[in-house]
Amino acid sequence: GKNVKNRIVYEYNAAKQLLTKTLYNAQNAIQGRTVNQYNEKNLLTKTIEYDGSGTILQYKTFNYDLNNNPIKQVIYSGDGTMKSQILKVFNNKNQVTKETNLNSDGSIYYCYGYEYDNKGYVSKSIVYNNENSGIVDKYTVFTRNDEGNVTESELYNSGNVLTEKVCYNDAGFVTELY
Repeated sequence: GKNVKNRIVYEYNAAKQLLTKTLYNAQNAIQGRTVNQYNEKNLLTKTIEYDGSGTILQYKTFNYDLNNNPIKQVIYSGDGTMKSQILKVFNNKNQVTKETNLNSDGSIYYCYGYEYDNKGYVSKSIVYNNENSGIVDKYTVFTRNDEGNVTESELYNSGNVLTEKVCYNDAGFVTELY
């Protein structure tokens, strides 16, 4: 129609995975393009973002363990300088147990840990110290009902002292805050 501002064109491979996403303006000029690359297991290994002139703005690489869990994502600026990376550790049930986001200089931006109950729900979430990912700053323990909905969350500080307790009703709304 006459009122088209921008349009986006998506291209897929035989495995129905997104190969390219191209943004055009009203004059049909390319404004930007994202290109995805996959490995032989059909796992995303690289995403490249281009501007309208074809210059690389940034790109991301993805690495996986033998169970196809995404253990590493690195973001680079267009000139190849590392901007940040996300590292994940998985247990033998393919559940993420630790997630660390690193700044370009390798310092920790954030580091979270997770423990699970026997139904596979998160039972404890941990916030690690940004200077030393072996030190716990605080953690939250979750109590759940049979459906897996959180009924209570308890926040503890690094000294294992309960600092906040929240109770939830069946609809997920906070009913009590201590």
